[in-house]
Amino acid sequence: MAKKTIKAKKTVKKTIPRKTTAKKAGPVTTVDSVENSWARLFVLAAHWQSDMQFFSDELRFLRSLVDKYFLWLIDENHIEATKKMATELGKIEKNRSRLDLSVGNHLKHLTNLIENPFAHDAQSCKDEHAKLEDWLADFSKDFREVKKGIFQLTEQVMESKKAQYVLGQ
Repeated sequence: MAKKTIKAKKTVKKTIPRKTTAKKAGPVTTVDSVENSWARLFVLAAHWQSDMQFFSDELRFLRSLVDKYFLWLIDENHIEATKKMATELGKIEKNRSRLDLSVGNHLKHLTNLIENPFAHDAQSCKDEHAKLEDWLADFSKDFREVKKGIFQLTEQVMESKKAQYVLGQ
């Protein structure tokens, strides 16, 4: 009897490529993620509005410092610098007021987009948000410069009054 040699066939497993679960980078496509995106922008804009209130409070303090206290302490050496600071402070106050109104309008636009995605043009809202972000950064920088200037002037005025007091004038 002849022996049959049985050779096992090698089975080759074919690997089937699986669909990847990683999301591709690109525009947001689902309704939930779009609404979530608008909600994040809304939270940021609401924070900006809170910042505007804080700036308003600080500007009110700086205005009273310049208007009330400098009038009593000022001498001829500091009159021009005080006038310059008062003018700069006025510009900052107007800019803050305009920025606050723009942030409020932006919040309304975002609210409309969250409630009804077709109520307002999404791209113009994104552009508006970017513009406000830049404007707020510029405003913060300008505000800090004016605040620093007022504090330096206050220090100079107080030092000159201290010197006058010490010298008995």
